Amino acid sequence: MKRQAEARGARFLVLNETLSPAKVPDGSGRYSCERPTGPGSAQAVGDRLRRLGVAVLDTGAVLDLARCRRGAWATPGDGHPSAAANQVLAQALARRLGR
Repeated sequence: MKRQAEARGARFLVLNETLSPAKVPDGSGRYSCERPTGPGSAQAVGDRLRRLGVAVLDTGAVLDLARCRRGAWATPGDGHPSAAANQVLAQALARRLGR
């Protein structure tokens, strides 16, 4: 994909989901938010891509963990990124791409 993007004059960047918010809150109303590490984790995949020369933006480096625990980054019930998360990620991508 990187080669194809570059052949077309585009910059290639992988958005790597290294912060995993829970789909629903626990009994106390808090959302668990993980930054898994270790073999096979998103962090390990991102590190490998970087070693291969691929630009990577980790969501865990952009999305605040405290806000994650308050449920700011997940759409309740389905776990997809919320509008707020998408806005923050879009701004980070724009900065990273120099826009």
